[in-house]
Amino acid sequence: MKKRLISIVTVLILAVSLLCGTAGCKKNKDDGKEHIYFGCYEGGWGREWLDQSIAKFEQMYPQYKVDVHYAKSYDSTSLLEKIDMIDQDIFYGGLDLYSYLDQNKLMDITDVVTTPLNEYLADSKIPVTETKTIASKMWGDMKDYVTSYDGKFYNVPFGGGFYSLNYDVGLFDQKQFFLDKNGNWCSMSGDLSVGQDGVAGTYDDGLPVTYAEFLKLLDRMKKRNVIPFTWSSINGYSQHFLHACSVAQDGVDAFNTFKHMNGEYTFAGDSEPTKITPANAYLLRNSIGKKDALQFAYDICKKGYYDSQAGGASMDYLTAQDTYLMSMENAKTQKNVYPIAFFIDGGHWHNEAKVSMDMMAEMSDEYKNRKFGVMPFPWFEDALATKSTYFMSSPNSSLHIKKDAKQAEGAKKLLAYLNSDEALITCTKTCGNIRFMNYEMSSDDLKVMPYYYQTAWQALKASDICYNLCDNPYIYKNCSYFDEMGWEWSCVTSDGKTLNNPLNQFKDKSMSSLTVSDYMVALLNTGKEDWKKIYSGEN
Repeated sequence: MKKRLISIVTVLILAVSLLCGTAGCKKNKDDGKEHIYFGCYEGGWGREWLDQSIAKFEQMYPQYKVDVHYAKSYDSTSLLEKIDMIDQDIFYGGLDLYSYLDQNKLMDITDVVTTPLNEYLADSKIPVTETKTIASKMWGDMKDYVTSYDGKFYNVPFGGGFYSLNYDVGLFDQKQFFLDKNGNWCSMSGDLSVGQDGVAGTYDDGLPVTYAEFLKLLDRMKKRNVIPFTWSSINGYSQHFLHACSVAQDGVDAFNTFKHMNGEYTFAGDSEPTKITPANAYLLRNSIGKKDALQFAYDICKKGYYDSQAGGASMDYLTAQDTYLMSMENAKTQKNVYPIAFFIDGGHWHNEAKVSMDMMAEMSDEYKNRKFGVMPFPWFEDALATKSTYFMSSPNSSLHIKKDAKQAEGAKKLLAYLNSDEALITCTKTCGNIRFMNYEMSSDDLKVMPYYYQTAWQALKASDICYNLCDNPYIYKNCSYFDEMGWEWSCVTSDGKTLNNPLNQFKDKSMSSLTVSDYMVALLNTGKEDWKKIYSGEN
């Protein structure tokens, strides 16, 4: 989800906006319908996914009218303080679940989640035939997390995309950046290699499998006047991107050892595995994946594989998107401007950039069918992963209903429908967000989606997926540390340098002597101290 620096004035405007719906702000109810007030965080996934599902819900239940208040302020912290004062009953936004439950702010929705949808929505004017329960579709660790408080359901984790190498498919085709089965460079029409999944005809055909192949690709890009990378000034995106690179090297088994703080891990240079427990889980800050991801960042920065504006203060997320999208066009008319191959951002970026893409399509036929795709992180030689692995973003995004909802029954019916297969498919088709649920898309559904969404769907279906949500109290009681980059890259070196973003630090001229080894030592030492504060009650 987007986090932007905003002025004090803007904060006040948002506070007033969030309260809209209380006396003086209510919509006219002279339509004879029962109004359900919905508070929706309008982030990168936009509005269409919800607007379409609400239109269908209102056909199913003509007695209801859903009034949506879109805002940037439905995050966990701001909403907790105001939830009792506002009209909104049902919400989509960030949720620090235990903070809300400790203050008794959420409705028990166990009946909604555990009743077959055709039974719970049996009074719909349009028959519902789906016999699954929402609980049966929830990914395992997420279900355990949601019910870990007292065995009941209070929310449904929503989803938020995943981090990968976002690449310009058309540019790869034009410049012959794909690999054929003999290891030669070719266009998309060549006899493509099978990629990391080992299966022909899938999203990763022709893409590098190993880090050695990837470095050759980056060198080829520079020789062909293409800039490999750019990214915005939003720290979270580049931090999570590198964390995802780390997870992709270690693989799902090592990630689950961390997540549950139970298992074994063999560190680089060790001949025997180390038993991981809650007491020493900080050791995993020195995992092989962490080292490899730092090397990835180091190589990008030290070998000049990035745009000069990357990460700069002027590169907010919209500017970064436009810089990436327009680079191919600007390279035709401007000196020292080159096309950019990769964009570091979350999976929401494609939907968010739709307006700019549409404008470019109007400008030139060349951009009408422009394609972007998802590339797996290439494996280093010492990678532990045996299958493509992705790290999910925005794990705390959620659908939930407040404790004393005024229109409780309508809100529960709406929440039920929003987790039906039909609504899940609508969400993925309209904005590319793959919900944290088990559901399928037909070939007809996939055909009408942008190429980027299609590759994202294929990637998740063929890969191991990692996310922090689980029933481990050491994680969910310290979610800000594990979900907001504290665990990922924040540390202090022995000489007092504060580090939190490897891409920014490795390209910072004032830190030119910083090495991968320096960063690894700082991660371990700081992690050990953080662990004492968090788990010994010293904080």
